[in-house]
Amino acid sequence: MSNRDRAGIFTAGAKLGLSALRYNLLTRRHEHDSPANRQQYVYDFEDERTFADLIGQLPPDAAKLFETVVTRSAGDMDEISAGCGVGYFALVLFAGKGLNRNIVGGPATLTEGISVALGDRVQLGAAVQEIVHRPSSVVVRYTQHGVDHEIEARAAVLATTAALRAAADEALLRGEPLAVLRITGGVDQPHDDPTLREELGRALAGYATLEWDVHSTPEGTDPAEAILDLADELDASLLVMGSRRRRPIGKLILGSTVQKVLLESMIPVLVVKAP
Repeated sequence: MSNRDRAGIFTAGAKLGLSALRYNLLTRRHEHDSPANRQQYVYDFEDERTFADLIGQLPPDAAKLFETVVTRSAGDMDEISAGCGVGYFALVLFAGKGLNRNIVGGPATLTEGISVALGDRVQLGAAVQEIVHRPSSVVVRYTQHGVDHEIEARAAVLATTAALRAAADEALLRGEPLAVLRITGGVDQPHDDPTLREELGRALAGYATLEWDVHSTPEGTDPAEAILDLADELDASLLVMGSRRRRPIGKLILGSTVQKVLLESMIPVLVVKAP
């Protein structure tokens, strides 16, 4: 690494370290607040500039050191707030956890590696109905070939969409029910789509105490308007949306639906980037 790269890392690291210290002091100062208030302070921290603005211009090799950490967790440095990026580094610097384990080849290799290790013990065609957490184990209840089963283990790996998982986590944190909106081309049947409800039930099997409901939109409805209208109708405290990875030219703007919701929403919006 060149001396120029080293100098860039040192300068950016100093700015990041000071910001992480401020972030840590903020979370400690409000650790006894309600979860919703504490989360709002975190959202507001350094939210007027991007993480790229905080780090500043760096040589490519030096930038990779910071880019890798936030990209694997949230999004590109010019797509997330400075506070969001600082939060990830604060986990390492002060919490002593997070970002300290790596999966060679990326997280997509995890399920493949598990299946190879298990061999013939892998069970296919099983629909998970419920996951119950116990002090030292976890109970998985599932249906396979029309028969109900229950198995207890020390741990379970649950895969679901990033945005749905983030929304479920936020709902539990806030002690509020989760409303899932599906943009469809059919008739609005919020309670009469058994296939959708079954899919969501399996995806949310690890959230046994979470109350949730599903809504869908009629044909021709503007997605952004549907999201904003439902949030207003339910008096929601937070909107969670997924954002797909875009080509380099597409990084100049967000998707039209996400962009419109961000501009017009009267409540906080959490955009979760797909892995």
